Amino acid sequence: GELVSSLIESRFGRAISRIRQEIKGVCLSKPMATELKADVGGAALKVIRRYLDASEDVFEISVSTHPADRFTFAMEMSRSRA
Repeated sequence: GELVSSLIESRFGRAISRIRQEIKGVCLSKPMATELKADVGGAALKVIRRYLDASEDVFEISVSTHPADRFTFAMEMSRSRA
């Protein structure tokens, strides 16, 4: 499959220089819970991504909401010893 970033670049004709991602906890509203087949008021994570070009202009924003049991965020960090 094609990367989402490649699809966005193709659609807008702009190269992505940077992506700002924000992840925050939310409670599901009734309409959102119904759409996601989850519990009203249940815990969820909202992911907001802002796609920036080389001029630092935001040219696309995506928002996705994931019920807590359907989202995993994993990150690995390494320390560089110069």
